[in-house]
Amino acid sequence: MNWIALEAKTKEAGLTNEEVAKRLSINQVTYYRKKRGFSDFYREEIRIIADLLDLSSEEVNRIFFTD
Repeated sequence: MNWIALEAKTKEAGLTNEEVAKRLSINQVTYYRKKRGFSDFYREEIRIIADLLDLSSEEVNRIFFTD
């Protein structure tokens, strides 16, 4: 999980972490834990984030599937 890249893309899209968490229907603490790698994002959550931030397949892989 590359949380720094996710944070950068979120800011680039003009969104806050609160707004992303709301779109995922999770609370901010849960989003923070997932973003920081303490727990995993579900496949559907990744899809929603990819759509929300207009991420390419390469960006999705770089953000969510790297250590």
